[in-house]
Order: sequence, then structure tokens, then C-alpha cells
Amino acid sequence: MSVQFQFPKGFLWGTATAAHQVEGNNINSDFWLAEHVQGGTIE
Repeated sequence: MSVQFQFPKGFLWGTATAAHQVEGNNINSDFWLAEHVQGGTIE
């Protein structure tokens, strides 16, 4: 049994990302530093 699906006319694909997804555990990134600063706003 084969199921076919079509997206509606005009449907647009999109993508998104966040600094931690891209640079997670990259100790040279500003975001990594912000995560590890004592008393910072990022936990």
C-alpha cells in the first residue's frame, strides 16, 4: 500500500537554528562563555 501526500499550493519550507545547537560545547564561542559565567542570565 502506497500513501502519497502533497503539500498545499504555496507551501513554503523553512528552517531555524539556535546558537547552542550550532555552537554547543564550542569553547571558543561567545555563547559558550555566556553559559559559563558565574551569576549570568543563561543557565
